[in-house]
Amino acid sequence: MLLENTLTVDLRESTYTAFDNVSEGYYEYDENWGADVDFIRDAFSERYPRHLSIIDLGCATGWHLISLSFLVKNVSQLLGVDYSDSMMKSASRFVSRNRLKDLIQFKKCDIESVSSALKSQKFDIAICLNNTLGNLIEYNIPREEYRLSILKNIKTILSDKAQFIISVYNIDKFDPNSYSRYLNISQEKSDFNAGDIVIYHTYPDDVNHYCYSHWFSVAEITTLLETAGFVVKDLELRKKRILIRAGVE
Repeated sequence: MLLENTLTVDLRESTYTAFDNVSEGYYEYDENWGADVDFIRDAFSERYPRHLSIIDLGCATGWHLISLSFLVKNVSQLLGVDYSDSMMKSASRFVSRNRLKDLIQFKKCDIESVSSALKSQKFDIAICLNNTLGNLIEYNIPREEYRLSILKNIKTILSDKAQFIISVYNIDKFDPNSYSRYLNISQEKSDFNAGDIVIYHTYPDDVNHYCYSHWFSVAEITTLLETAGFVVKDLELRKKRILIRAGVE
């Protein structure tokens, strides 16, 4: 049985609310935050001699963009997009605090509609980290079709020879004993639904905010990327993450 059929809440809206509510203490929820920065830096630091345009899809409070602004040379544009108002406000404060307002900009939009929101803009690098793809849910379309449509949409905003760096959670590393806020995991046997998980956040108001998350198998995420038209070039397994660098050919 799919998880949404066992709950009385709208998981899409509840997930949005959960991320809005945890924006101030967002990084406290993952002790491995930032474990992918060197993978990102090494993936393109020597491949692009010209000025780079980088977009962070699901940028949250802007931590990765701020880090990349210091670590990567030849950056001309850093843009973060996210659907959460609270995350956008926190990101703007952090950027101002680091005096990076002229380099880093933010735009509120859903990743699923990023192509239309950005119109004709093209980017050399897109990053989509910390299971952003797995935290998105839509009821009116099968899971695999929905995720595939998002990846195809992302591909349209990338320039020729661009790179896409994505990190998702690895279902083989899921340990329910490590999640005090863990609620349930899907009993579906198909690869595309087997990693469906619901946890809940109580911060900051002591109210349960249910949050959907899909954890991927390596085969699932690589198949999705290749079907969307990407070429998988590098893949690493780090702690609970699957890190992938894919090219646009």
